[in-house]
Amino acid sequence: MAAKLRAASPIITIDVNQARLELAKELGATHTILSGDKTLDIPEEIRRISGGNGVFRAADCSGIPVVIEQMIKSLGSRGKAATVGSPAPGVCAKIDIFAHIVKGTHYIGSFEGDSDPSKTHGNFPLDKIVTLCSGKDYKKAFEDIQSGKVVKGVLRWVEDSPLDVN
Repeated sequence: MAAKLRAASPIITIDVNQARLELAKELGATHTILSGDKTLDIPEEIRRISGGNGVFRAADCSGIPVVIEQMIKSLGSRGKAATVGSPAPGVCAKIDIFAHIVKGTHYIGSFEGDSDPSKTHGNFPLDKIVTLCSGKDYKKAFEDIQSGKVVKGVLRWVEDSPLDVN
């Protein structure tokens, strides 16, 4: 959504779940890649889509080391990548330091993000990606996340909590 607001192109979304890829298209992705195929070279596919050099900006929401590694390999010259998904403590990703230096790429982490006024102005339809779930129904929430029915499930442990995504 943020990439669309910034008129970025191409906007490439990668996921293991086809339903989430369809939602990504609805929210502005110009290209999608279903990543379940182990024979697919994702960085090469991204370079093909982006005209050969790689992407200028990339974000990882999974925190999965192999995904982070592929994201960094997909960067073009002077590209910047950020991870916003949190892995468990001590989890490491392998990075080709030489390629990182020669291409002048940047990699950062982001924890909890920053407040964005675009949400306040209605530019981010968070209701399409965030689903509030009762803490009592946590098992169903996890099933819905795994199936792709829910993109980001937020467990509401206190039912009268003022938490609102709209």
